[in-house]
Amino acid sequence: MRREGANIVVNHHEADYFQQILKLNHGEKVDVILEMKADSNLEKDLSLLAYQGRIVVIGGMGPAKFNFSQLKGLDAAILAVSLLIAPPEDLQIIHTALQRLLLKGAIKPVIYKEFPLAETPKAHRSLTESGHYGKIVLIP
Repeated sequence: MRREGANIVVNHHEADYFQQILKLNHGEKVDVILEMKADSNLEKDLSLLAYQGRIVVIGGMGPAKFNFSQLKGLDAAILAVSLLIAPPEDLQIIHTALQRLLLKGAIKPVIYKEFPLAETPKAHRSLTESGHYGKIVLIP
């Protein structure tokens, strides 16, 4: 979103958002896609990906469908990442970098809602709400 520093914002709920991306990118396909819903979008992503582009899968629950020959024809790659399996030394590097960026004010977390610790079950349920944006914070 613009308030978080994005130069270009496209609403993925709009039917023509792929065309909007192409228009904003001067008709060129994109080099990198950070995909939060690979199970729903992977096949569509390939139609937007440039030659030798990369799709970085961050989220998605369940199987994803895509045309392997289309991926090969682009000489592209699909990469999946998960902090859940990152080695401790990688997590330390990530945490240190994030702390530095937070202290500099270069990044600012987006807070969706705050809950008292006693309302942890309610906070957890709010994570499943449609349309939530940002982090849930538990206050001791």
